[in-house]
Amino acid sequence: MSRTPVQLKVIAHDARTEVLNLKPLPEGAVFKVLFVYPNVQRTRTAQVGIAVLSACLKRMGGQTRLFDSTTLHRGHEMESFQRAVDEYQPDLLAYSVRSAEWSLVRELLALGKSRGIRQIAGGPHPTHAPEETIPHVDALVIGEGEGPITDIVRRLQAGESIAGIPNTWVNTPDGVVKSPKRDLIPDLDILPLPDWRLFDDIHHRHSYIRDVMGDYEVVAAIEGSRGCPFTCTYCSNSALMESYAGHGSWRREKSPQRIMEELTSFRDTFGSLDFVYWVDEIWLTGLERLKRFRDLYKPLIGAPFSIMERPECVTEEKIKVIADAGLYCICIGLETGDEDLRTRLLDRRTKLDVLRRAFTLPKRYGIKVHAFTMLGLPGQDAASLMKTWRFMRDIMPHSAQFTIFFPLKGTRLHDQVVQMGLYDGKGTVEDVYEGTVLRQECIDKKLVCRYRWLFQTYAIRPGWWPIIAFHVCRKVGLAYWLLFKAGPACSRAIRYQFGRLNNLRRCTPGVALRKIARNMVAVPGAAVSRLTRSLTPGR
Repeated sequence: MSRTPVQLKVIAHDARTEVLNLKPLPEGAVFKVLFVYPNVQRTRTAQVGIAVLSACLKRMGGQTRLFDSTTLHRGHEMESFQRAVDEYQPDLLAYSVRSAEWSLVRELLALGKSRGIRQIAGGPHPTHAPEETIPHVDALVIGEGEGPITDIVRRLQAGESIAGIPNTWVNTPDGVVKSPKRDLIPDLDILPLPDWRLFDDIHHRHSYIRDVMGDYEVVAAIEGSRGCPFTCTYCSNSALMESYAGHGSWRREKSPQRIMEELTSFRDTFGSLDFVYWVDEIWLTGLERLKRFRDLYKPLIGAPFSIMERPECVTEEKIKVIADAGLYCICIGLETGDEDLRTRLLDRRTKLDVLRRAFTLPKRYGIKVHAFTMLGLPGQDAASLMKTWRFMRDIMPHSAQFTIFFPLKGTRLHDQVVQMGLYDGKGTVEDVYEGTVLRQECIDKKLVCRYRWLFQTYAIRPGWWPIIAFHVCRKVGLAYWLLFKAGPACSRAIRYQFGRLNNLRRCTPGVALRKIARNMVAVPGAAVSRLTRSLTPGR
């Protein structure tokens, strides 16, 4: 199949296409799909979207497995992927791709192509950068994926062409066939229960949520709704919402009864349910739905849970209900304490007094508050960052997440920074905590990283000493270097040398003395690694 698009064909929407067709494959049919989760951030949590896609295919009678890079050391993804492909021999490779993962996915796609396996890609990157993605795959899925992937599998199993399936771009020998959107799934309750077992137990029993919320043993990541109605410029949600205009209601919510079914199923699967992490962008919508949820959740589940929320939705009446249901933590987006940037640049027109109420009201009901904040925004200088610092010291959430802004493809802010010449659209970072892709005269890249470390360390610590330490480290480069660079480096070196000395305890005195003498001599280049290996027990 040609990988180079020759021309773009647009086909009309087939009105007979079902939104979601889960009818079984022919009796005796075998079709194997290997889902690929290229988790470059190494975040330990199950991806609900992949789990639902797998459940849809299993409902049809397909077989699924997951290649997950979460536990792999960086640089070892290719060899592990090769083993997984050779062992499973899938009929289809299905990649879920975020923009930061695209560079790794291109390498994985090349290996899949060399094996002659059909490959499709979905997720944020293919949805918002289809022209960049389509030369590397047989087909890509744009937007909601349950309907497209089931149609693709059904046609491939029958030996039919997959061109023309709504929500897809498909490579053909004559060019790329681009199909329009299909309607959104109107009722989320019809979806099969997520295939949680697709993911290794590390995502459920050692979730990163434990590091943030508390040492809960089994954590469930649950989707209760889809479709955020807000239009933040840095979020791809608004572009998707516009593209689905005329294809059904964008905001859809699962019924409380269906939510209870998912939770009890999860608990039965893993034998326990200690914490629930809701992946929804907003939760506090209709008051009556909240009350029905509370009345069912308290006696049936009763586990503490966390939600994400817009500050405008935080009202006392809703907080009372959700606190009674067992809400442990509410995560709210501040993004920046600079009101001008937040309003003009991010299209978040929340006034400071509304933000302040949203961050302080839940505390009265014993609910912990977590803040989402971005640094290094376009046009943000040190003075603007200090506005965020002062507001954080004012509201003092229990915890906070400080990331460095990355322009996601498909967002209005991405197009804006490209037009401003701040970003060439090609650079990427694997870790949004460690670097920025913007080139700004108002602030240096290293200074952005310095502020992120200082905010993360001192912004929400009570007392005077964090304030003093913050200002000393932001103004005195040597102090920052000693505390955040030299200090940790010395600590690592000491631990390393202590480990080497500890290994000598297992050697005879003569061997230990020879190793010590050998290490007193300067050894250049690659010999250092051999010397390190010589200190390990048994060598």
